[in-house]
Parts: sequence; structure tokens; C-alpha cells
Amino acid sequence: MDILGWPELHDKHYGEVPFLLDPFIPERSIVLMWAGTSIGKSPVSWRMAQAVGEGENFFGLPTKKARVLYIEVDTPEMVIAPRIKKLAPSSNVWWLFSKPLGLPNPSQEQHEMLKNAQREIHPDLVFFNTLRKIHDMDDKDSKTPKMVYGYCQEMFPKSALFFIHHEKKKPSDPKSFFHEKEGFSGSMHWLDDAQVGLQLEKYKVKGDKSNLRLCHRKSQVSPTLKPLPLKLWKDGSSLYSPLYDHLAKVYEIVAVVPEGEEAKEKSALDKEIMDALKVSLSTARRLRYTVEEGRFPGSRGFLEKTIEDEEDEEE
Repeated sequence: MDILGWPELHDKHYGEVPFLLDPFIPERSIVLMWAGTSIGKSPVSWRMAQAVGEGENFFGLPTKKARVLYIEVDTPEMVIAPRIKKLAPSSNVWWLFSKPLGLPNPSQEQHEMLKNAQREIHPDLVFFNTLRKIHDMDDKDSKTPKMVYGYCQEMFPKSALFFIHHEKKKPSDPKSFFHEKEGFSGSMHWLDDAQVGLQLEKYKVKGDKSNLRLCHRKSQVSPTLKPLPLKLWKDGSSLYSPLYDHLAKVYEIVAVVPEGEEAKEKSALDKEIMDALKVSLSTARRLRYTVEEGRFPGSRGFLEKTIEDEEDEEE
């Protein structure tokens, strides 16, 4: 371990933080995602694994193609395989189905199983589904996260680790205070010791086709983004994002000018967007502004908060 003087630290250049999924999964980080029972945690994590494995964007957020190991200890292979088969396979994603683990002191057989997975796959990203099934300690004990995370980091030293966790029950008393950032089961150290915290929640607004949204609750390495609206199909496996689909279409209309044609007037663009997406003229205009500001699919920018967004949150 190097000891650095303050001037040395001041002059040292580190470069930008590398991401596997920008900005949700930094390389060699710990990510905690939590949600209620049976609302779509697994499909969201499957889609993330698929996106990183193929190097494809995750509903507009850029990825780096990498090797992915998905450790499933929550649901038996026979039960979950039919749902996974509904998705396009990735040759860069491997599955490990196991009975519940006893971290940080697993059986010799379990330890060797994980050791072999590291040796054979050398994953850049490891998913653990779910957190409560990989250890048998008290998850309210503040020492438990350090011990569980520490074991996983020792086992997969060059991997980003993505832990899928359950939401704690909300108080029945409507007057009780419930902070969403503390909405997972167990000690707050599960989030404190992670670099990124994500919450998947049910979300329903009149006129909105989404039924979920992925909230960026914490990040030590980037600004937090606006929630990403998602839609889970009735098959229980497939996802899409109305926001991503809309902005991708708007980008196509606004940014792509056919050869030999002049750029259209703003009012004409708004009318074309309105007709294409079947939205109001004001919504079409707002979507056009979003794209023109550089907040379009393929970059982190399309979910970045604006000054107006921050003012709304403060109110």
C-alpha cells in the first residue's frame, strides 16, 4: 500500500471511472438493487446481464462488452429456465444454479464451486440472486455486509458484484415515515458499503404505459439519474422502456436529415413527432427539446437531471 503526500495526490491523474453499464455498474464495484416481491427484479437483472454480455445499450444507457456470471440461488433451474428461454441468449453470459449458500463460511463444496466458476469464466460482472439466499447470518447486523461483500470480493477480485435484494415491508400506519433510500431489508450498511444503489419500484401514472421504474438512489462515482420507466410484459420475462422507445424515434426524426433535404422547421418537427408517437403537441415539443439538449439514447445524458428537475425535487 503506497503512502501519498497531499501534493502527490493532488497531481495524480486517474482518468474517468470505467463502467460496464454507465452509470449503474462501475467496473470492480459493488452494486445493490432492491425491490418488492415479484415485481420484476430478475427480468431487469437478466436484461442487464444480456446487455453487458452483448455490449448493447441498456434502454439507451451505454455498456462495455464483458463476461458475465449469473449466480441463481433463489429459484431452481427447472422453474426459472422456461422464463429465461423467452429471451435472446448471449454467448458471453454463464449461469450457475445453486442451493442457498452459507457465506462467508460456505461448505467446502460450495467454496470449490465458486472457485471453479472464477477459474473457468473469469467474469467481469457477477450477479447474485438473491442476497438473502447467499448467506445465513443476521442481515440486520452491521458486520454482516462487510463479511459477505468481503468474501465475494476475495472470490471474484476483478469483478463488479451485483447483489439483488428484497424490499422491507412498508409500515401499515399511513402516518409513519418511510424513506425510499432505506427501503431494503436489513442493515443500512448493505447500501453504505456499496458504490451504487438502485431501487426497482412499481409506478403507475394515468396515461403512462410504464408499470415499473428503476431509480438511481445512490452513486459514489457519478451524478444520480432520473428514474428509468420500464414495462414488464405479461410473459414475466421481457422488458421495454416507453421513454427509450420515444426518444429513439424522436432522435431519428430530429437528427437524421435525408440527403438533399433541408432541416425542417421546429413546428413541423413537433407535428411529425406528435403524429408518430400519438402524443400531444406539448409532449412532442418537450421530447424534441430533450434530444436537442443532447439527452438522447446511447448516452448517459438522456436521463440526466436538469436544473428544473432539481428545483422540482426541492419543492
